[in-house]
Amino acid sequence: MGHAEEVAVAVSQMLSHLSEKPLTKSTLGARFSGHKRGVFDSAVGALRILSLIEIDTDKLVSLSPLGRYFVDNPNGLDASDVVSEFLQHRKADPETNAQEYAYPTVDSLYRQIGKIAGRGTASLQTSRNNAHRLRLKTAKSDLRFSITMFIAAIDREFERRMHDLSSDGRFRWPDTDAPGGDGSVGGVQFMDEGMLLRMDYRVGVRNGASTPVRRQILRQLFEDTLPPVFPPDYMRKWGDKGSVQRLRTLAYTIAPLTKNLKRKHDSHMDVAIGEYESDLQWLYETYYVGRFRFDWPSTRLD
Repeated sequence: MGHAEEVAVAVSQMLSHLSEKPLTKSTLGARFSGHKRGVFDSAVGALRILSLIEIDTDKLVSLSPLGRYFVDNPNGLDASDVVSEFLQHRKADPETNAQEYAYPTVDSLYRQIGKIAGRGTASLQTSRNNAHRLRLKTAKSDLRFSITMFIAAIDREFERRMHDLSSDGRFRWPDTDAPGGDGSVGGVQFMDEGMLLRMDYRVGVRNGASTPVRRQILRQLFEDTLPPVFPPDYMRKWGDKGSVQRLRTLAYTIAPLTKNLKRKHDSHMDVAIGEYESDLQWLYETYYVGRFRFDWPSTRLD
């Protein structure tokens, strides 16, 4: 077992001990005497940096409110995620890591997590889009991990709401959230790509997102639970996350959009066309090759 794996085991055990009651650092350390030298300190360091524990002046160690939430609602995250984020923190440039961000804070994210169930689906999706973007930008490990927990909590809520989209006569009462934007991508109106618009996927010079942001959104579109903001028939068209149906729908949404722009013979659309084709190729290489078998769409105008 490598050092990272040992630290992950220690983190898991430490969270378990502290979920029962706060302990002094010396008492807690005595319970890890069987671990290799440095494992205990690394585990404590990881939990402190990610704001999951608090240590007072008397060296009493306790779970922070965010730590308690993490223990009670892991949402698919575990000790290995804590250690992974901690190792990224140690590799980061100290000057970059010291940057301060005015919004959000770890505490504000924790408060937002507590309000998720009462928010509209469209509003939650906007917050999730923004959180993914911020996670790409921030160098602060505790903020980045809190954002990860925030996204996971929204995903869990979306999964719960998907169960409400049943066909037995029940349905979720619609909210009145109005997402921002003018419904266009690079000046071109969406046709049947409502989910792409909802996830803030945009190409082109005027409103287009950067390549890292677009690829992150495409990962979400394929790998995550989608926001249940459309009628059941439309949601079923996208299939389960990670499925062949999900990838096929995504690919066969982008390809016709590309063809539509090409038919306009407008040089102002060249950037948007190039980004669509680049993203389609990225999807092909990242998810399709070696995993699925269906005819991959072409963007040629035959």
